Amino acid sequence: MDGLKNSIESKDRYFSLLAHDLRSPFHIFLNLSELLSEEVENLSKAEITKFSKQLNIALHKQYELLTDLLDWSGIESNQLAFNPETLLLYEEVMKVFDSVSALAQEKDIMLSCEVNGDFEVYADPRVLRTLIRNLVSNSIKFTNNGGWVKINASNKGNFVEIVVVDNGVGMVSNVAENLFKSDFHTTTQGTNNEKGTGLGLRFCKQAVEKHNGTIRVESEPYQGSTFLITLPNKNINH
Repeated sequence: MDGLKNSIESKDRYFSLLAHDLRSPFHIFLNLSELLSEEVENLSKAEITKFSKQLNIALHKQYELLTDLLDWSGIESNQLAFNPETLLLYEEVMKVFDSVSALAQEKDIMLSCEVNGDFEVYADPRVLRTLIRNLVSNSIKFTNNGGWVKINASNKGNFVEIVVVDNGVGMVSNVAENLFKSDFHTTTQGTNNEKGTGLGLRFCKQAVEKHNGTIRVESEPYQGSTFLITLPNKNINH
């Protein structure tokens, strides 16, 4: 009974944080859109480009948060479509890099995929891309301007180990050890004061478990972080 009560209280705290994060960016949208619509004749081309890019990035972050919420809700309630198939990992990683390129460019962070072009993984394509996107976005968030995020992979028997590594600020052992626990919440700001709920990392844990895989992190303060995921490289249910 106490476990159920704690679970409900944990979710209530989480949804309270989430509601704040969904609402707070809208003043940015309103201010930038009003500026562009009412002062456009007084703005230089460079200023219009600057403000438009800021609006685009803010909207991209909000869309990502909403996508995480819907995907997490779907996977939590077992209603998210799940259709694993054999995929080329390199192609899926590059699709993710395309989707987060604006966030990386904003901080001059280099994205690098070191996965061989013929490397295969057995996964649901949408869930896999969301999983990788959440980890890459998290690395971007906690990496200083001018840093890097890399992805590589290797075969481990019937599984693939996918590694997302960055040269960011890292984390203390207590956070690293508890990062994927459902009752652990952290709202640490990114290196450019980016905010977040941790919802994406909760989705990651459930996503890899849906694939009968694992996820863990190795990190030390100021030494970057390494996220290690194992997923099947073939249909292990047959």
